[in-house]
Amino acid sequence: MEEVSAESTELIEAKKQVQDLKEQLDKFYNIISLELGSPLKSLKSMVDLVQMDMESVDNPSAKESVRYLNLQMEKLLFQMSNLIEWSSLQVKNYTYRPESFDIQQVLANIAAFYAKQVSSKDIELIHDETPKVNVLGDKRMIRQAVSNFVANSVKFCKKGDKITLSIENIDNKLFVSIKDTGIGMGKAKLQNIFNPSRKSTQKGTSNESGLGLGMITAKAILDLHESELQIVSEQGKGTTVKFSLQAE
Repeated sequence: MEEVSAESTELIEAKKQVQDLKEQLDKFYNIISLELGSPLKSLKSMVDLVQMDMESVDNPSAKESVRYLNLQMEKLLFQMSNLIEWSSLQVKNYTYRPESFDIQQVLANIAAFYAKQVSSKDIELIHDETPKVNVLGDKRMIRQAVSNFVANSVKFCKKGDKITLSIENIDNKLFVSIKDTGIGMGKAKLQNIFNPSRKSTQKGTSNESGLGLGMITAKAILDLHESELQIVSEQGKGTTVKFSLQAE
């Protein structure tokens, strides 16, 4: 009896430690999203206003500096969003809200969001728009996943390359497709792309760096949606990412 009681006490203590850790993580998320996120978003808004004001100023160097600052702010906010999303998914500290939404509108918004980045790298981003296509899923999460895939394509495309966003029907399944003509990946990297323990991430074609969480976060989101994910890539020939969604 004493032995069972001791084990029970240890189990209770272990559960308490897990709960304490979860509460600490919750506080960590709040610090990142509120204490850091809100000021960064405010700063981004101010930079947007400065960039608008600079349009009437005859100073190309200053305009380029503000434009560069704006792009860096966008990337910082995007990386922070991935960090919060991935961490939340790992400890199941998220709210999953499936709804019916138009995936084509989501793709159009993402294409608009990346317009400045692709322009700065002289890349073409095409949204192969078709009539409204309703799907079922968590709209915010799916938007994050697609954004991550597009960000990866932008990172590994060079001048003159092309990225195409489209919807495909394959064997009566609805797939979102992100196809690029970038530098592609070899088999070794492709097999390791979703491994969170990999120690380094490849620099982009303009020497872009990152946390390496984009693709991992996207896969975690799609796993939650029970989505079928396909990635085909070849060095020097680009990468195609396809994932299924439940049609409405």
